[in-house]
Amino acid sequence: MISLDQILVLEQKVESAVEKISQLTAENDALRSKCAELTKALSAKTEQLSAFQSDQNKIEIGIIKALEQLKNIQSATITADTNKVQQDAVQEQVSEQVANEQPIQQNHVVAETNQAEPVENSENSDSVSVSDNNETVNTENQQQEQNQNEQSDGTQTETKPIFDIF
Repeated sequence: MISLDQILVLEQKVESAVEKISQLTAENDALRSKCAELTKALSAKTEQLSAFQSDQNKIEIGIIKALEQLKNIQSATITADTNKVQQDAVQEQVSEQVANEQPIQQNHVVAETNQAEPVENSENSDSVSVSDNNETVNTENQQQEQNQNEQSDGTQTETKPIFDIF
């Protein structure tokens, strides 16, 4: 049969098992609450990470747009510089043409009078033709015209051929 001693040992074992169960239950509750806290922290960190990634994408897009704007500004600046250089070159050419315009107009008048009065004298083989806007200037004809002017004045001056180079 069962003795009193056996019942007392059994009672002690049951009490120790109940204490252990209550201890483990408390530990389990603490671990569950800690797990819940960590889950909340993980969710917050995940949201923060998503926000940072979204912000990073916005920042990258902003940087790319800024770089494109800088590239456009640089292209515009280069284009403006190129246009300025071209305009300066054109102005310089125009200035040179304006400076040379008076002799050019005189040569055109000579060329037109030479075309109106054909000259048949071809003794001088040092004739040079200069073309400007499809009008030819013949230095031989200019020399003859100067000779005619000298003969009509009665004075002689030294004749020099006129050469315009464009």
